[in-house]
Amino acid sequence: IIRQSGGEREVVGHRVVEMSAKGKHPAIMSQLFDEPYRPQDSRHFSVSGTSTFSADTAKKFDLSYADGTELQGFQGYDEVYMGDFHAHAPFGVITDCNSPDFNGVDGILGFGLPKPQYYGNALPRPILFALTDQGASGSNTANLPRKFSFFSTDTEAEVQLGGYDPQSASGPMSF
Repeated sequence: IIRQSGGEREVVGHRVVEMSAKGKHPAIMSQLFDEPYRPQDSRHFSVSGTSTFSADTAKKFDLSYADGTELQGFQGYDEVYMGDFHAHAPFGVITDCNSPDFNGVDGILGFGLPKPQYYGNALPRPILFALTDQGASGSNTANLPRKFSFFSTDTEAEVQLGGYDPQSASGPMSF
């Protein structure tokens, strides 16, 4: 529910429902995004391209962002490679999306802290944790610190695992 000076709104699917002062009856419905999500514009994970993938469709997730974007899906497991690092790790297989911000996107990667699992509706373990868990299956990252840095420009981006490379910064880093 979004609270503003003009009342309350609730995101329902890909629409915003403005609530009336008398309760939870929609007063006005408006389209949340100006254009639709076009899955055909994105590359998709190909199950036929791997022999190590497994799905856990009982572990569903539903993500909602502040801008009204919603992602839904289930957990999958496969060999995940990031540069020279790899492990058999969980990731989110997205089945539904309502935002054009994901047009042309072939995946998202979470580096946040692990979320609690309630009723099986949980996000996959973040990749940095999955890669560095003691006893992670097939992992070569047992000694990798759980630190990362991210550099981005309008045309390029880079993630560095285990900390940061001082030569990639123009001055001292504070953290």
